[in-house]
Amino acid sequence: MGKWKVLDSNKIIENKWITVEKQKCAINEKTIIEDYYIIKKKDYVIIVAEDNDEILFLKQYRHAIGEFLLNLPMGVIDEGESAEGAAKREFSEETGYEINKIKYIGELFLAPGYLTTKAYLFFTDNIKKIKNRKIDDKENLTLARISKNKLKELIEENVIKDMSTLASIFMVKENLRLF
Repeated sequence: MGKWKVLDSNKIIENKWITVEKQKCAINEKTIIEDYYIIKKKDYVIIVAEDNDEILFLKQYRHAIGEFLLNLPMGVIDEGESAEGAAKREFSEETGYEINKIKYIGELFLAPGYLTTKAYLFFTDNIKKIKNRKIDDKENLTLARISKNKLKELIEENVIKDMSTLASIFMVKENLRLF
């Protein structure tokens, strides 16, 4: 078993938010897929922040599904920005807290079968309230502090549905002393 060979690639959509490519791929010498679609979006960061036995979440409207979801603070990495720099910036903008000390946990792929986007996960338990939030006017979100005891209940009751959030909580369970 080897990597697929891209025989042809055409961009169907390309703008500042998303690129969609239609590829023709050879899986092996005998099998060719005529129309395999790849979606490219900017990489992003996810921040799990614990403060006084509470985790900072955001209740945010997600238009693609038409629902408000509870998710961890997260956001895209800007051109030329490091993942850690993006984590500190996004966290400050969305929560109004400054990260004093941050720990890199690892990487996640959201849907690697068709999406190239990578998420960089960070953990902090050392934050300080600094200012009012500087929310992008395209975002509709509310800060929510959830106790670690309540967090387990919200997961079990399927209240927290965002896959990036659920995977991130699992990846930092030792840091949070959960489950």
